[in-house]
Amino acid sequence: MRLIRRLLVTVAVLLVLLGLAVWGAVRYVAPQEELNLESTPLLLEKKVLEMAIELKPEMTLSSKELNQLIKGYLRQNPRVGSHLLLDGADFNLEGNLLSARVNVTYMGLVQAGATAQYELRWDKPYLRAIPQRLTVRSLDLPASWLEAFEVPLNKELPEWVKISKVAFDDSQIRVGFQAALPSAGWMLERLRELRD
Repeated sequence: MRLIRRLLVTVAVLLVLLGLAVWGAVRYVAPQEELNLESTPLLLEKKVLEMAIELKPEMTLSSKELNQLIKGYLRQNPRVGSHLLLDGADFNLEGNLLSARVNVTYMGLVQAGATAQYELRWDKPYLRAIPQRLTVRSLDLPASWLEAFEVPLNKELPEWVKISKVAFDDSQIRVGFQAALPSAGWMLERLRELRD
């Protein structure tokens, strides 16, 4: 009887210690900042029309604009890993590297704040983000926990414009175009509509 009582007390103490360890781990990885996937829609058609009127076959997307574009895409497709659902993010462009502060939910149970780094590549017609690094606070995790994602840049453009090249600068992306331009009058009218 004493042996059974000691065994039960030992098991109870171990369960309490295990519970405290799990609680501590969950608190440690919990998000440190509030992030969301709210974004302002980019009016790429307006930028392209301005570019066409100025006869420049190139448009730039700033790091801030790219952040809005990617967040808008990921709001519709928030799964970033086999067990990771994206709750919020903030992206910053540094050359062809995309740094991200993210809040994720793991297996629908544990919320975590993490930083991730992706390599950006242009694989026509997609801007591909390939995971390179993942950390939660001071813990390095396998980048393979994240999945690559693709942002269809062409989808945001008028049908008469095709992307011919994409180049990565320090804090912007330069997008070159080929276009079968509509008439100048049509472009000016459409630009007025977009500005109103």
